[in-house]
Amino acid sequence: MRFDPPILSFVPPTTEAERPIRFTFEQGAFAGRTFAGTLFICPNPCCHCQTLRFTCRPDAAPNGPAAATSAAPPPPLRFSLKALDRAVDTEVETPAEALALAHAVVADLQLLDWQHWTGVFLATKRSQMKTIDLDTVTAWLPPEVLSGQATMVGYAEVFPWAEELRLPLAGDTWIADDQYCIDADCGCQTTILSFIRLPRVLTRPTRTLRFDAVLRHDYLRDRSTVEERRFRSPEATELMAALHMAHPDCNAFFQERHRQLRYLARRLIPSGVRNVRRAPRLQTSEVLPEPSPPPPPPPVRAAIKPGRNDPCPCGSGRKYKKCCGH
Repeated sequence: MRFDPPILSFVPPTTEAERPIRFTFEQGAFAGRTFAGTLFICPNPCCHCQTLRFTCRPDAAPNGPAAATSAAPPPPLRFSLKALDRAVDTEVETPAEALALAHAVVADLQLLDWQHWTGVFLATKRSQMKTIDLDTVTAWLPPEVLSGQATMVGYAEVFPWAEELRLPLAGDTWIADDQYCIDADCGCQTTILSFIRLPRVLTRPTRTLRFDAVLRHDYLRDRSTVEERRFRSPEATELMAALHMAHPDCNAFFQERHRQLRYLARRLIPSGVRNVRRAPRLQTSEVLPEPSPPPPPPPVRAAIKPGRNDPCPCGSGRKYKKCCGH
């Protein structure tokens, strides 16, 4: 399949949700036919959807087949693809004609095309994260955090398309998972880093990856202490040296990630939960009355909650129950 402009021209990405696109089939039932239209990528970096949504019509270019002879243009064909799954997004309701076109696109795309589209998708999401408006973005925190039962949040839990902290060490590839305390009354300036050694050959797709070491890292002082470490795992100094080598500015973006999560927590966590955390604690020597069951935390109210079958407000094209309401 040929694209005009080429896929690589989409990187570096822009913050615009839609971009013009034109593609020509090289094989299959649509071989030689050209379609032109727009590509839409969900503008919410917190949304878990991986949708590439195409809106296109047969192109009436002089060198291609005419789209129609009538004055009115044909209705646009809309379909969605899953960038990382390399498949048609069947969760989005798609008319038969557009669905046939979507399957033809998947059949004509080569492996390199899919790799380019995945790169475009991830680069766009990460570009959105740099310009995100924390006051208005639709974001989600884990239920246990919203109810006040926990205060630690992994950055990837809120921003699923964030850049992975990969690092090479001793011939292996490692990933550092970063978590942060989002309690507004806590003045900590640390992140909990869990280091995971990736298997060289993943023989079982469902294999559970285990943490080899867990460090508490002060990103302002650049100091780390060991919370947990498996036998024969690298020392904390080795892990942090490899992390600094792979990501020289890691302390700066640890600080920025912590700021983003704390800001969202102040906005999303119910005030009643925050007030309970701020309540003064009695000394253990004081006589306490028989505790009564605590009232349930107040629900998190959204400004406007769409119906389960309404289009998702993130713009992915799916129903709300299949996307952000999942």
